[in-house]
Amino acid sequence: MGTSFAFRTLLRDLSRLLGGSMAGYAVLLIASPMITRLFSPAEFGLFAVFSGFVAVASVFMTSGFEMGIVSAGRRVDAFRHFVMAINSAILAVPAFFALIVVAAAFGVPLGLPFWAMSLAVISCFLASLATISVAWAVKFGKISQAARINFVSLSLRSIGQIGFGLFGFGVFGLIAGEVFGRAIAAISSQVVAIWRAAQILVRAPGRALKRMVAARDYLLFYTPSVAIDTALVWLPAPLFALLFDPYVAGLVALVQRFASVPLTLANQSLGQIFHQRASGMYRSNPISLRRFVLGVALAVLPMAVGVAAGFLVFGSALMSAIFGAQWAEAGFVAAALVPLFYAQFLAILGTRLLLVREMLRFKLMSSAVHLLVLICVLGGAYQAGLPWQTALITLSFCLCLSYLIALLVALWDLGAKV
Repeated sequence: MGTSFAFRTLLRDLSRLLGGSMAGYAVLLIASPMITRLFSPAEFGLFAVFSGFVAVASVFMTSGFEMGIVSAGRRVDAFRHFVMAINSAILAVPAFFALIVVAAAFGVPLGLPFWAMSLAVISCFLASLATISVAWAVKFGKISQAARINFVSLSLRSIGQIGFGLFGFGVFGLIAGEVFGRAIAAISSQVVAIWRAAQILVRAPGRALKRMVAARDYLLFYTPSVAIDTALVWLPAPLFALLFDPYVAGLVALVQRFASVPLTLANQSLGQIFHQRASGMYRSNPISLRRFVLGVALAVLPMAVGVAAGFLVFGSALMSAIFGAQWAEAGFVAAALVPLFYAQFLAILGTRLLLVREMLRFKLMSSAVHLLVLICVLGGAYQAGLPWQTALITLSFCLCLSYLIALLVALWDLGAKV
């Protein structure tokens, strides 16, 4: 298969997958001005704690086995990883509930009441089912099905939040709407295959566990690194709530609400499809893969610069007009975080390159460095008594630099002898 043909098919599948996903994102955009008028920044700040837990914990639920679906060379191997991912998610539900009960019994601060944490576990399970199903659909060219799952999840979560918000349910409305949308998305997933996987766990639990233990490299190295990467997207808002003010956390959460969706879509579409192509090309034509990543970086850079400049100049007025006067400073937050979002977007491709090169240990190490940067910068800013604006700019710059260094290492390794 020629390089140009491979990338043409990549772009074709990507456009089909993004079609449905972007339609769901459009619903989120349209619904957001109403949502921000139904819920306060402080309520968004608390909801960010829920969203952060779901985003990070759902990674551990699947143990990273869904990545094996895309990398598998044979259908039987892909289905084996599908089964392991489903079984891992099923087993994780009672384990997470037990952890929450123990934490509550010992008075460990969870940031949310018990009912919210219980709904978070359910939301994690539903999110895991959708993620696994999207990976399966992408692997076997069922792009329309994957796009439908993404569309349903994104659109109905926002619609559900509006519905609950109209009745004045506050933080509960945000959480209940989230669970509602994820539940419908899970129902529209690979229901038959999921049921078959669950039956395998019930009929032969010992065999199922033995297979998961045999593939433990995903759990030991890939899963922690992805959990850290996910935490890097969602942790800033809860940390700002803890160290500075829930109002600031609400501003950060609003900006992340818009940025995290494109990043997630890019990971589930561009990342999955690029992973599929790269797994077959990195031995035969690694230089073309390197050029593709660099080409994407250069193509997106002017857009990132323009968006950051636009938010810096017009952000305050724009946010006030769209979301209400109490959200005016979200324009500054968006301008400060655009460089970080740009680096996180490029890191999606870098992560897939590390996966096909089986550099799982380096992936975990680089993710740990990113998390250390996040904690040290915000902790240092708090101890130094810096204003939250300075802390935000410093965090964005340092994390952006850390991500780009890791990407350069991945690109350098790609050119090495394979």
